[in-house]
Amino acid sequence: PGAQLGKDRTMTMIKDCNERLSFFEVVCFARDFDIVPKLITKATLAYLHKVSSALPNRSETSQREGQDVRDAGFDLEEFNMLLVRIALVAFAERSVGDPEMAVRCIIRWMHLDDPPKVRHVVHTRGRQTQRRINFRSKGE
Repeated sequence: PGAQLGKDRTMTMIKDCNERLSFFEVVCFARDFDIVPKLITKATLAYLHKVSSALPNRSETSQREGQDVRDAGFDLEEFNMLLVRIALVAFAERSVGDPEMAVRCIIRWMHLDDPPKVRHVVHTRGRQTQRRINFRSKGE
């Protein structure tokens, strides 16, 4: 929010904001799906975000763009890799030696294997988050 507003914004900058997830958006997502604070702390999420933002950990697309991608947010591939890192940290004890088990655990935790449940979270908690961010009343 706010990245699309202000002086000197180009269409390319606005397009990047629409196609990438900022840290703020990742935090909102993590709260909506009970990742923060039930699985990991916000500080742990911030650390994982920082690690994921390091240039060697960025997707090939981001590395090719030649811009400062650290501040540009994550594309879909990078966001998926962040979720994998979250899974590895959150489910470390259950998945020792089996990283795929950690990924399966976070899929179950977030109900990603059940689209109606994901839709429900987006339409309830996601909308509540959106209302708080946009300062909208319940009637809107």
